[in-house]
Amino acid sequence: MDKSIKWDESTSQEWFDVVESWPWEEQGGDWVKQGPCPRCGHQMDRTVAGGVAFALPVAAQPVAIWCNCSYPHEQRPSDRDAGCGSNGRISPPPST
Repeated sequence: MDKSIKWDESTSQEWFDVVESWPWEEQGGDWVKQGPCPRCGHQMDRTVAGGVAFALPVAAQPVAIWCNCSYPHEQRPSDRDAGCGSNGRISPPPST
């Protein structure tokens, strides 16, 4: 884990590939994807409500995901309270 990594919103293809490879896990009716951020190494997660938060079926929409680690990253904008800046859209959880 590297706390010296500065905030940066440019996200590599490698970051997307690693995050995409994490499995969606069902937890209490919601879907959760989690693992160490491929950029900073800190734990990040994304929870998607069991389909009720979407206008279209869950399977029809990509999901926004971002590093939301709790570690401080230098140059993080004052309106952001978490993460290293890496973000993107990934495949949604499976339909139920």
